[in-house]
Amino acid sequence: MPYSILLCEDDKDFSALLKFALEKAEYDVECVDNGIDAITTVTNKKIHCVIMDINLEAKYGTVDGFRKTYNGFEAIKKIRENYSNIPIIVITGAYISSSDEEKAYTLDCDKYFRKGDNFDVDVMIGAIKQTIEKYRSLTTTPRLNEGVYQAGKLLLDTNTRIVTVNGAKKDITTKEYELLEYLIKNKPNYRTYDQIVNAIWGYDYNGGNEKNSIQNLASKLQKKLGINILIPHRGVGYSVEDNIEEAVNYIEE
Repeated sequence: MPYSILLCEDDKDFSALLKFALEKAEYDVECVDNGIDAITTVTNKKIHCVIMDINLEAKYGTVDGFRKTYNGFEAIKKIRENYSNIPIIVITGAYISSSDEEKAYTLDCDKYFRKGDNFDVDVMIGAIKQTIEKYRSLTTTPRLNEGVYQAGKLLLDTNTRIVTVNGAKKDITTKEYELLEYLIKNKPNYRTYDQIVNAIWGYDYNGGNEKNSIQNLASKLQKKLGINILIPHRGVGYSVEDNIEEAVNYIEE
């Protein structure tokens, strides 16, 4: 059964080009041209990957009972709120502003492509295949008991709030546990500093001391766990990934 791709692009010619190439690569392709339809499609259909043009014009519509406008940025944020296990690939304009480019890289997405003379559809298709297989490998690991999450050698049981590494219980603080639980539930996607602050402390991130607090919390947690699963995304936030080596004593600069 072929994988299903949602292509959200309002440039009809560019959309047709991508759709043709994707179908030639044996993907099923669902095309929409606005953020509202993209959110609705992901909600109602089985989608394995989203390709989103972040330069979409805002469209007014109803999502989850609320009426508001959704452009490309807002559609991605809404999809990510409900679906952390769907790869999202972003397309930006050939002449994106520096502020929009910076904003694009703070979105919780997997790959970024810029339109223009250097755009290579074969490279994008290769990235789609690689990204889908990455997510698929994460979701086909042996099933754990309900409420238990795994990252490499680490198990986190939300029923008992116990964390173990190689079967050995780790004594961590309440905030360290909350940080680990929040990140591991969203694995392999990273969470931004403001998302982490809202999840753990419940107030908006203002770019001040909260960033240092999160970095210090992550550093102490990493040392206690002794495995390298907390990954800093410089200037953006953190993610949890399967450990590949023994942890080092680090703090993001």
